[in-house]
Amino acid sequence: MLGVCAGAGLSVVFVLPDLTVFHFAVLPVAGPPALERFLVALVLGAGLATAVAGAGALRVLAGRAAPSAHPAPSPDFTESES
Repeated sequence: MLGVCAGAGLSVVFVLPDLTVFHFAVLPVAGPPALERFLVALVLGAGLATAVAGAGALRVLAGRAAPSAHPAPSPDFTESES
């Protein structure tokens, strides 16, 4: 799970320099500019979504594994007087 988070984080970090494709009219690519912009948005979105999902899963797994610092109070079985 940690590997998934790390991979997602790296994909986001490595695609950040490519965000300039949204600022320039002429791109240094051989293909159509719309395809390059779509691919950058796709990789950025997929990387962010995977990182958020992996972090949430790690948080849930850590919560299950860690013992509770505050034990649940035991119910009080004393009967009240009428």
